[in-house]
Amino acid sequence: MNKVSTPSLVQKMRDLPRTILSTNVFVNPHKKLRNGWWILIYFLLLASMLVPLTILSRDNGAAVAMWQQVLISLIAAIVLQLLRRQPMAEMFGKFDLNWLKDLGVGSLMVV
Repeated sequence: MNKVSTPSLVQKMRDLPRTILSTNVFVNPHKKLRNGWWILIYFLLLASMLVPLTILSRDNGAAVAMWQQVLISLIAAIVLQLLRRQPMAEMFGKFDLNWLKDLGVGSLMVV
């Protein structure tokens, strides 16, 4: 009888530091930056644009309008997509007749 030995819990715990240290926290096995880092980059981009706008608005006694916040969020998302070197269609969808139709239907639903 050939028994396949499985590592005991003690052995797994002993190997845990080596496993953690051999894992790259920055890139995944496909040599791409991990998603958590991209999320951090997005929020840093967003903050780098929103904080100055908020300070300027406060100094001028105005509020940051909703359209300004949406525009800055969109710009940060587009910049991030360019940094990732991914197609814009991944974020906005494929631009075709169905896209225009869906935009029209969605716009009518807002009204």
